[in-house]
Amino acid sequence: MIKLWRRKPENDYALYNDITEPVLVGITERIPARLLPRESWIKRFWRGLGRFFAAIIRMFNQLLLVTLFCVLVLLITRFVLHLLNLNLGDFSSWVELLSAPLLSPFMKVPQLANIIQPLTYNGYTIDTLTLVAIVAYTLGVRIITWIIRVPRKPKRNKMQMRPSLQHLRKNYPHPYTSR
Repeated sequence: MIKLWRRKPENDYALYNDITEPVLVGITERIPARLLPRESWIKRFWRGLGRFFAAIIRMFNQLLLVTLFCVLVLLITRFVLHLLNLNLGDFSSWVELLSAPLLSPFMKVPQLANIIQPLTYNGYTIDTLTLVAIVAYTLGVRIITWIIRVPRKPKRNKMQMRPSLQHLRKNYPHPYTSR
């Protein structure tokens, strides 16, 4: 009977001065990405279409946020001008003219217009209707961008692979990473 020589288990740790690189790296490397099979044309088409619509949604959200920024600058300027009772001539009339259509939806609601009156405090006038409009426009744009958003991919840890390569890596595992 032939006695099989088995390797006895040893301590599997390496000191800092020992070589920790595998010996035959060139022989057991992974398959290069250019040699792996390509995705089918239909999968590439759907992925490209998804990226196209994701770019359009991102551009729409950015456009909404830029518009919100311009509206907020205009309304905050109107609020500060009313707060400090400033009349700067053409600039004040220009701000009033441009911000009036933004406040008109809130003035048309009779219950809201009666409840929200400008407050006076030590000679300052707090335009509460403008504050309500600022909050309403900010919440409205935030809700719209929350509804129309690009779904994010779930975070993967470093050990997970791309989905297109999982079936190959499962059948042809790397000798040093799979145990």
